[in-house]
Amino acid sequence: MRMKSFVLLAFSVSMGLVGVVLANKYVSKDGPAESEYGQVLVAMANIQPGIPLNGDNVAFQKWPIDAIPAGAVTTDEQFADRSLKAACVAGDLILEAKLNQPGMHGASLEIPEGMRVVSVPVDATKTHSGLIQAGDRVDVLVTYKVRTDRGMSNKTKTILEYIEVFASDSVRSSAVTEETEHVAKNISLLVEPNQANLVMLAQNKGPIHLALRNKTDQGTVQTESVDDAFFEDSGSSVGRFSEDLFADAEDDGTGDTGALSIQDALKMELEQQQDQSPAEPEPTVSVEPTPEIQQKWKIEIFFGDDHRVEEVDLENEQEDLTENGVAADMPKVPTL
Repeated sequence: MRMKSFVLLAFSVSMGLVGVVLANKYVSKDGPAESEYGQVLVAMANIQPGIPLNGDNVAFQKWPIDAIPAGAVTTDEQFADRSLKAACVAGDLILEAKLNQPGMHGASLEIPEGMRVVSVPVDATKTHSGLIQAGDRVDVLVTYKVRTDRGMSNKTKTILEYIEVFASDSVRSSAVTEETEHVAKNISLLVEPNQANLVMLAQNKGPIHLALRNKTDQGTVQTESVDDAFFEDSGSSVGRFSEDLFADAEDDGTGDTGALSIQDALKMELEQQQDQSPAEPEPTVSVEPTPEIQQKWKIEIFFGDDHRVEEVDLENEQEDLTENGVAADMPKVPTL
């Protein structure tokens, strides 16, 4: 009995050893060995262009050698004193082709050749409660005072149209940021050199305002300036025009469909409002009623050698009179 138990125990141990050996062979066959791994540089946070790479924003991770793409950064020397050309997010693989030359850092790397960046102070109202973000397009307006023959007057003028927003505070157009509420204090605009001079002068004349516009709306309007006199004399303006304003536009054979410009449509709308306005009533003149003349009959009464004349009021009725002035149907007055 003891011999039988010993044999079973020995058999169980031997089978366990066989299982361990087979498991080790299976793992070594399907999983790569330690020597088959390499390291690659990976972004550990969202990184903006021009920001130097360091241990705070990147780190090496172990990857299978077969999965490492060509051009990946695998050593410290490859990214030392370098920055990204384009933004990346946490978890992105850093490729050497995406890096600037050593020593090239800062936002200036994103400014196109021949362009300039100028900043204007703003608040929540001027940025439309934070709607204006880097990469948007805006018109730039300035309100200032001018001297006229009637004294000082306020004037608002559009100085730039369809200008790209380069950055909202330090957040740039190609940067990847978290979706958090951001109220900017400065908006940086991407402009040409002569436009930069215009913006700087405008800031000394009066407050700058930004009008947000659609990125696909690339047309220019050349808006006229407005002042206090224009403001006082102008009527109310209208919003988006209804389609019936353009219903009569026809092609005249020149390829022009007769579509109205904004100025022409606004002028037409104002003229229609003036035509529909009621005319001023003519002044009324009070006419004094003509007093009615009371007709009378004269009666001559004779008594002896004397006589007298009495007048009798007639009723206000139109009666046919004979040629001698006596009513045809009136009884004759007897002579006394």
